[in-house]
Amino acid sequence: MMFNKLTILFILLGQIFTVNQNDFQDSDYNAIMKIAKYTSWPETNNNEFVIMIAEDDETQFKMATNFLKNVQFEKKIKTVFLTNETEITDVNLIFIDQNTDIDFEKLYEKIENKNVMTITTNKELLKKGCMFYIETKDDCIDYLFNKQAVKNSGLMIKSSLLAPMHVYEQ
Repeated sequence: MMFNKLTILFILLGQIFTVNQNDFQDSDYNAIMKIAKYTSWPETNNNEFVIMIAEDDETQFKMATNFLKNVQFEKKIKTVFLTNETEITDVNLIFIDQNTDIDFEKLYEKIENKNVMTITTNKELLKKGCMFYIETKDDCIDYLFNKQAVKNSGLMIKSSLLAPMHVYEQ
């Protein structure tokens, strides 16, 4: 009988922690899409908005994909799982989770001359040329941006998003 109570307790705790993790992930993706809505990309013939996602595992990627397919955006959102071997072709935004093993220097070489927004939850990647670092807490979004990376991107980002208080200082 004690075993059954412990089993039920562990199942309930597992569900609680899973919900909290999903809520946290959803808030990251909400932040990404809010930043994207303040950004204009050069016109292309593509009717899709392509987001490459570097998550620590494919389960997290699938949850992100499910969340993003319901987001209201000007184009249909297509997600691609990003690894160090992924070929970078038509992409609008790359999100790099802090727990991934993505080699940002190699990735940057692939996107250097393309109009690609990069967003991460790993603050250290700002030093390496990532455009935005986001942190979500209690339904609030805090972010920093790498001024030089934003300038080099060729993207039109609304000035209200680029407030001086959010500039990353090394």
